[in-house]
Amino acid sequence: MRLAYELLESTEKLDVGKICCITIENSYEFKRVLDSLQNAEDRVSFYKDNEPLKPKEYIFIENILSMDLNERKVIGKVYKYLEELMLEEDFLIRTNNLSSIIGEYLEDLIFESDFPLVIQEDFDRQNLLKAMGLNVINESETFVEKIIDYFELVLRFSDYKLIVFANLLAYLDEVELDQLIRFAEINGLSLVTIERIRTNNTFIDQANHILFDKDLCRVI
Repeated sequence: MRLAYELLESTEKLDVGKICCITIENSYEFKRVLDSLQNAEDRVSFYKDNEPLKPKEYIFIENILSMDLNERKVIGKVYKYLEELMLEEDFLIRTNNLSSIIGEYLEDLIFESDFPLVIQEDFDRQNLLKAMGLNVINESETFVEKIIDYFELVLRFSDYKLIVFANLLAYLDEVELDQLIRFAEINGLSLVTIERIRTNNTFIDQANHILFDKDLCRVI
């Protein structure tokens, strides 16, 4: 996999189980890059086998603090899986019985209410899951475990091979970064982080680090 960026003369290789760090000290350009990633523009792009990745083919995390196991796009995939499970042989009879029970219950409520009501939709399995307030339990004890748990859940339903962060190094220390990188290696993931401020630690020396100063000159 490779990364292309307007300020780079050539594409940059992205290795599995490693992190590519791009530090952009120019605040205006930094924001433009994040906007490009958020809005699926081509200021920064990624390629696999010389074919550009579509935004839906990689994960972009702009605010690492907002990652939530129960955010709509994640819990929606869990609901979809459970919906399909409800129609499998082991659950189908119980699902149909439940649909009949709920239908009869609503008909009785309508009769007793004396309102001109009608049930317009068939039994909706996802609405049942939502009505019961079904949520994923967060059992992680540390911040980096929460991040890893999030990606483990997402990867159960999608075959992502690239995760892009904004300011990852501002939130994780070297031990936590090592945990995240080991997780990426096990799961065949490449990691990229776009940083606003250069972080001085031994991790940077080990990473593929690309630095642009405030004048947008590359520092080698």
